[in-house]
Order: sequence, then structure tokens, then C-alpha cells
Amino acid sequence: MKKWIKYFIVFIVFMAGLYILSLYYAVPKLAEATIPLLWKKIPLGQKRDMIYEYLGDPSYTVSSKGAFWHSYSNKNLYKLQVICNKDTVISEYRIYYYYKIFGYQRELLLRRDTLQ
Repeated sequence: MKKWIKYFIVFIVFMAGLYILSLYYAVPKLAEATIPLLWKKIPLGQKRDMIYEYLGDPSYTVSSKGAFWHSYSNKNLYKLQVICNKDTVISEYRIYYYYKIFGYQRELLLRRDTLQ
């Protein structure tokens, strides 16, 4: 009986470790690899109109935070935020990834680039 309890505890610890490894290592690496292709080459230093032609109309726009585009993949959400300066030149972009696994929800900043 005691051997069975030891094996069960080892199994539970192993499964918890595997779950934590997948949440904090595997999912972020896979999310980075599956960023939508057009989002990998955002042209910094160009006018805002050019990015609208490149990506289409944004999902929504908040004047102080920039324009946002969304892409859904297997119930997970990619969000692109493009920030322009006062001259309507693209100065920064950020790509976020939101996922939910077994009730655990997390937001990751996958990529960020700014105009120097």
C-alpha cells in the first residue's frame, strides 16, 4: 500500500511539473513561432496610411494608444498594437498573445520594436 502512495505522489509531482513547463516555456515558444506573417515585418518610420494599406483597417483605434489589429488562432488571440507619433509616423509596435489553458489565463508580450 505504501508503494502505491509513493508512486502516486511521484506521478502527481511529475504531472504538475509538466503542466508548469508547458505554461511557461512551450506555449510562449510556440506562440512566437506562429505570429501572423504580415505582422513579422512592420515597417517602422513609415506613415500611418501605409500601414493601413499593408494590414487593412484596424479592429479598433484608441487615439492615445494607437491602432489595434486582432488575429484568432485556435481560440487564442494575437493582438498587434501600432503606435504613431504626432507626425503620424509609425514609432512603435507591440505583438501580444493571450491564451487560456484549463482556467489559467495569461498575456504575453511576444515582440516589441521602437524607432530609435
